[in-house]
Amino acid sequence: MSRGTTRKTTNTGQSVLSQLENLSPSKALCEYVWNAFDAGAKNVHIKAAANGMSGLTEISILDDGDGIKFAELDKTFDQFLDSQKKIFRTPVTRGRKGKGRFSFVKFSERAFWNTWNNEGDEYSIELLSSHVNEYFVTPPLKKDKKISGTVVTFSPVKIGEDVFEKEMLSYIQNDTSWLLLAHTDLNVYVNGEKIRPIDYRSQLYTKSINDSKFDIKTVQWAIKPVVEKSYVYFLNSNGRVVHKELSELNGKQFYCSAYVTSEWFDSFDINNDLISNSEHCCESEDFKFILSHVKGLLREEYRVFKSNVADQLINQYLSEGIFPEYSGDNIVYNEFRRTQLIETIKVIYEAEPSVFSSLGKKQKKIFVKLLDRIVETNNLSNLFDIFEGIIELSDSEVDKLSSVIRRSSLSNITKTISFINDRLDVLDYFKALIKDVQKDTYEVKHIQKTVEENLWLFGEQYTLLASEEDKFDYALRQFLKDVKGFEEEHYSKLSVEHPDKKKEMDIFAALKGVRYDDSGKEYFHCVVIELKRPSIKLSDTEYSQVKTYKNVISSSSEFTSDNTRWDFILVGNDISDNPVRTANIRDELESNRHHGEYGLLQKSGNKRIYIKTWKQIINEFELRYNDLTDKLKLKELDISQDTPDALTKKILEISDSSSVH
Repeated sequence: MSRGTTRKTTNTGQSVLSQLENLSPSKALCEYVWNAFDAGAKNVHIKAAANGMSGLTEISILDDGDGIKFAELDKTFDQFLDSQKKIFRTPVTRGRKGKGRFSFVKFSERAFWNTWNNEGDEYSIELLSSHVNEYFVTPPLKKDKKISGTVVTFSPVKIGEDVFEKEMLSYIQNDTSWLLLAHTDLNVYVNGEKIRPIDYRSQLYTKSINDSKFDIKTVQWAIKPVVEKSYVYFLNSNGRVVHKELSELNGKQFYCSAYVTSEWFDSFDINNDLISNSEHCCESEDFKFILSHVKGLLREEYRVFKSNVADQLINQYLSEGIFPEYSGDNIVYNEFRRTQLIETIKVIYEAEPSVFSSLGKKQKKIFVKLLDRIVETNNLSNLFDIFEGIIELSDSEVDKLSSVIRRSSLSNITKTISFINDRLDVLDYFKALIKDVQKDTYEVKHIQKTVEENLWLFGEQYTLLASEEDKFDYALRQFLKDVKGFEEEHYSKLSVEHPDKKKEMDIFAALKGVRYDDSGKEYFHCVVIELKRPSIKLSDTEYSQVKTYKNVISSSSEFTSDNTRWDFILVGNDISDNPVRTANIRDELESNRHHGEYGLLQKSGNKRIYIKTWKQIINEFELRYNDLTDKLKLKELDISQDTPDALTKKILEISDSSSVH
């Protein structure tokens, strides 16, 4: 085809190239996709022809838009840094600077347009990268066409097949996603395959205002849009965007859009001039309300997003061992401090995630330890001094951060007080349960049930594996499943081989999770507890019963791996003062005194046997919580007339309610 006539543009070639200097090849190609949509195209077909040597011979973009009007070339191709689109812009118009048609120079030597309209005119335009200040156009020819459209072909192409597929197409998909989601009748195809919007999550809402219904779709994009900012788009009943407003929410890692569809926008007047005086405009109260409502929905979704990401950060820090270990014996107080620290880190992260983004493991530990010290002393002024120069917070954000930390602290204190009070109530009821040894109605079943539900009497974080009426075979399987984490096929058929295997332990429990000794070696910790009713004084007879349990455990290799420690505890109200009945107990207490563990009867390898009274166990608990319980004003409990059944019922009710905390 003949080039036809040569026309000059209103610029020099150097001025065009200087304006396109920072344009990437991907954005350059995408300019032509947007030119098609700006021309009213519904379908855009991108095709790339490979040359068989990892390169491309040409790229073409075909659209079914309005075509390029020959009579308006002096207002389009002749002009640079100017465009008629500035006059006829819509909320989805992208081009307005009048330089998109020259962007081919970033990836090709030549651009060749063939364009036609529904009036039957068809002609061609050619631009060369070596002479961008002039173009060649053929005279329009009459064709028997009732449709319009344009195809622009780029050749030779200066980029490889890999760049086209991995960079250019990803850019186009990203940049057009918001529009494809807004106008669902628009399509982009690449070599015949339809492009889908980038990954996103959406939520649907409905709001009614003065008999008008508004359907709202909020979108959270998986990756950041390369060009489009965060907007709220307003669509009429035909599904066309008639207006858009910035969402004012461009949070880090949170990339959102919102689409509001309603018949209310069918008569929307973007200009709202004095002649029309429309009630459906940006200044109307209904519009202001729905815009504010949508922004509120996005802010709430952003809050949830930040909270979820903060939770992921906390889990990561926990798995990496970033949080400090608290050496005190008061488990509840240690947990209280850790919760305070976690809540503070979450608030700081939500305010400024970048604070945590570039820290190495050692830096994380130092920073978290510093925060822990500040939170412990409740000196928020020091906290904000540290942030000065690191986090840019407004006065309102500082007030908010301070308020949240204090509120979090108060919430945790309240929970801790309630938690401790519940345990102290259980302790008071339990004291009454074991107090009167003369009453035959005090059966071990009351104590058994109480201990099963309140294993914290013997230490924090125990989980019950087996209890009365459970045989050793069952205990072994629970141990392998819950403690060692074995699959069912590895434990379901295992059995304990011992003459006393059908004996029944009162309590068989294990500490949750793996533990580490002073040398860093991991181990599991299990405990077997033998409970005796208050009327029985502990003697060698009861001691031999516990030793039997130890022998059964020792006989099974599955129970006795090197990384499992065992404590066997005999518990009663008192030890018999009869020297004949307690000869073994007294001898072994004396021989193990050098270990410095009160009540230790036997220590062999990874197994220990203890004898303890309820008074001793209760005293140990009260010592662990002494610094907290002394500060609590406790209510007096009326338990003087309660029966064992009534006391047990109250204990179980408290245990059930505490588990919800």
